[in-house]
Amino acid sequence: MSPRVVLLLLAAALRPCAALVRLHSSSFTSTFLDAPARFGPRVGGDGICGSLRIAEPAEACEPIKGRRGAGRKAFVMIARGNCSFEDKVRAAQQAGFDAAVVYDDEEKASLYSSEC
Repeated sequence: MSPRVVLLLLAAALRPCAALVRLHSSSFTSTFLDAPARFGPRVGGDGICGSLRIAEPAEACEPIKGRRGAGRKAFVMIARGNCSFEDKVRAAQQAGFDAAVVYDDEEKASLYSSEC
């Protein structure tokens, strides 16, 4: 089942910003902490909203299969690891996404990494 997704003030995007990412479905709501990317221009204070899809392959170290649909802004969730953040964001750009959220599937005390 594909949850309805609403994003407010997206993080780790093609345009870095502070973020509040919320996923909504009929059975749950989740909110995630963020850290901005260290590259690219800033997102305006009002943020951006759009639909979200999971990258395939998940780590986006190779081109992302499929392209974003037409219409509202489209964001892609990319798993951290195996290549640089720059490679992941480039793959999202080449697939036509407006922003990328790079996530870590391990809970850690810090949002920051020495990896760029």
